[in-house]
Amino acid sequence: MRLFIIKLLKQTSFFKPIKNAYSFFASLGKKKNIKKIKVDGCVMLPNTIVFEPTIKCNLSCAMCYQKNERATKEKDLSLEQIKIIFLRLGKNKPKNVSLIGAEVFMRPDLVEIIEFFGELGIKVYLATNGTLIDEKMANKLIKLKNITGIGYSMDGMRALHNKIRGTDYAFDRLVKAINLTKNFFSVTVNTVVMDDNIDQIIEVGRFLKVLGVSNYALQFEMASTPDELEESKKILGINEQDFAVEVKNNNDYRFTVEQVSDLLGNLEAIKGLFIFVQPGVFEENHGSYLSGDLRKKENLYCKDINTLRINARGEVIFCPFIKKVFGNLLETNLGEIWNSQDFKDFRIRLLRGNLTPVCKRCCRLGLLDKK
Repeated sequence: MRLFIIKLLKQTSFFKPIKNAYSFFASLGKKKNIKKIKVDGCVMLPNTIVFEPTIKCNLSCAMCYQKNERATKEKDLSLEQIKIIFLRLGKNKPKNVSLIGAEVFMRPDLVEIIEFFGELGIKVYLATNGTLIDEKMANKLIKLKNITGIGYSMDGMRALHNKIRGTDYAFDRLVKAINLTKNFFSVTVNTVVMDDNIDQIIEVGRFLKVLGVSNYALQFEMASTPDELEESKKILGINEQDFAVEVKNNNDYRFTVEQVSDLLGNLEAIKGLFIFVQPGVFEENHGSYLSGDLRKKENLYCKDINTLRINARGEVIFCPFIKKVFGNLLETNLGEIWNSQDFKDFRIRLLRGNLTPVCKRCCRLGLLDKK
């Protein structure tokens, strides 16, 4: 069924409802539970895990929301501590783990971490800027049997990508990494759509097609105004240091809905390139999503409610942007943390607030029934 739906998705144009078919069926069960979560805050133990193995990065990207966290210089978990955490999960051990940064390849023991997950029967997906994958590292990765795919980031052609990434080598190293891995893994390239790069995205799509990449993902730059951050703090009852967001006095996009529609139409015309936009709610709500008004018009939920996210210190946090700590898995078992009163109260406030202004353009938005 899933393969059939995906084939349909590839044959249909953007902004048509059929493109949300798979996400609709996949989320039905979650939607039925949202009303209950609004009341008691309880969520079943998660089977989806995102793990941030390091807060270190070798780049300084213009849109990075983790700069302040990296500045703390706190130590990452050791390999032994990672083993302790995942062994303690026991029957709650996941089948799949996404490793995401900062930059995961900053860990010199990343291969050993992936090997350990393989011993536990856990599949691994890697998200990376690609600049640290050379021939030696690629050969190590190819020998591993539990990597399901690699996601790379490309934000423009050479000069612009390097400018956004804050270095003069990012683009060429990224292209090299893609060439070294594309024949061995499922490779996806992601672009963060910004005012600075929207005019180059079609060129990026054409370049990826020539490069031999078929999966191209787009998501939109996130930023919050000081007022939106303040309102989000009040809704959730948490402190400013619990947020990792880019703050701007004006976070409106300069590009228009029509520009985005034309862009996606031109990308879709590139044969053999499969384009998908995050979040899925964008496709039927592109105008209100881009304007930042989606929370005012639709009932929303966050897909991260069902996801366990573990940071580089072993702490359970909610998501990449709301990093409130609910407990440390080195000290407390998952069951106690996952449905602690603190976490339940947080979920209730989040859902009853129809999420928060900080969430208004998040790539993890889900749509409930219309208001």
